[in-house]
Amino acid sequence: MAEIEVGTLPDRLDEDEVALVLEMMRARLGGDEVVLPVGDAGAGGPVASEIDEVVLAEFVDRLELSDLGCQYYVPVEFDGKLDCGDYSVGSVYTLVKVLEEMMDDLDIEDVNDELDEELDEDDFASDLELLQAQLRLLWRTFYDAAGEAIDTELCLFVVN
Repeated sequence: MAEIEVGTLPDRLDEDEVALVLEMMRARLGGDEVVLPVGDAGAGGPVASEIDEVVLAEFVDRLELSDLGCQYYVPVEFDGKLDCGDYSVGSVYTLVKVLEEMMDDLDIEDVNDELDEELDEDDFASDLELLQAQLRLLWRTFYDAAGEAIDTELCLFVVN
């Protein structure tokens, strides 16, 4: 099962990997002044656990349509993703924009819509309807986690 967490990049990556991310962001953004915000490390932690990997894979495929299917999202604004060997890094700000664009596809009218978190498979006429409901819940999780990451200037991690 997968999970989503909010924290600092060194919580998940070693010093060399963090240095690579910074180097790639600086190359993308064209300046040595690019740094990761310090953030409120005490505000980090798990946001969601036991995420169905099939639903997560479908969701990440949808993010990938916007070149944003990543394992790590940092509080620095840039478009697309940075491929850093075995992992990829995107901007949490760009993630929010892409999530807002996904709303129509998932039949979400308002970011503040209440979503039923208890899904009973018997309530759905087809597996496709169930998947859509699960994707809406995962969208909410990503959207809320991205907001938390922005508010605390922390990173968002998708952990498999």
